[in-house]
Amino acid sequence: MWDKNKPAGNQKIRLSDEEIRANWAALEDALSREHIFPGTEGVDAGEHKAVTLRQQGTAPDTSSGKVGIYAKDDGQLYYVDPNGNEYKLWHAGNDGENSGLDADTVRGFEAAKKDLSNVDDDTFVDKIKEVDGEDSGVDADLIRGLPGDFTCLKEGNGYAKFPNGLIIQWGAVENVNGDAEVVVNFPIEFPNVCFTVVAVADVPFNVDQWATVRDINNTSFVARMEYYAGNKAEGIIRWIAIGH
Repeated sequence: MWDKNKPAGNQKIRLSDEEIRANWAALEDALSREHIFPGTEGVDAGEHKAVTLRQQGTAPDTSSGKVGIYAKDDGQLYYVDPNGNEYKLWHAGNDGENSGLDADTVRGFEAAKKDLSNVDDDTFVDKIKEVDGEDSGVDADLIRGLPGDFTCLKEGNGYAKFPNGLIIQWGAVENVNGDAEVVVNFPIEFPNVCFTVVAVADVPFNVDQWATVRDINNTSFVARMEYYAGNKAEGIIRWIAIGH
C-alpha cells in the first residue's frame, strides 16, 4: 500500500531506497488499473481506461465554486452543485417515474399550452391536417387506426358519421298531400355513394297512403306520397338513407 509519509523527511535517501521502491510500485499499480500507464509520452500517457466511483449513501460535501459527480448506493450517477443540491444524471436505464425529466420542456424551451375547450371539432381536425404531411409521422385521418371524423347532426333532419366511413342520414318532409312528390335534399352530401333510401308515410290510420322514392343520388332523392283509391290526406314522409 502506498504511503505518502514514506520515506520520512529525516531519512537519508540511501537508507529509504526500499521504501521508495515499494511506494512507487504501489503508486504505479494504482494508476495503471484505470489509466494507460505509462503509455506513450505526449500521446496517450495518463488517459483513462475507466472511472470507478465508490457508491455513497448521501451527497458528498462541495465547497463554493465546486461541483461533484458521484455514484449513489442506488446504482445511479449523480451531480451535486456548490450549494449541495443533488441531481440524478439521466440515461435510458433510469427513464420513467421520478426520473426528473420534464415532459413540458424540450431542449430548454417551454412547451406551448393552449386551452382547446372552446375549439369546435372541425376546426381542431383541420388544424391537425395543416401539419400532417409526408414523413411528418402524424396521420390526421386516423385515430387509433380509425377515421378521425365522428361528426353528427342531432336534429330532425340530421346525420351521423361512423368510424368505418359509413354515413346514416334521416329526416322528415311535412305537409305532403296524397299523390304529391317532393325533392328531398340530404343534410350533407354522401362523398361516394348513397346505397339506399327508405321512406314511410306518417298519415292517419283510416287513410291508405304510403311513400315511394326514386332518383337517388349523392345529394338528394325524390319522394312521392302514393295512395289507394279513396280519400287522400296530408301527411309526413319520414325517411332514412345509408351511404358513405
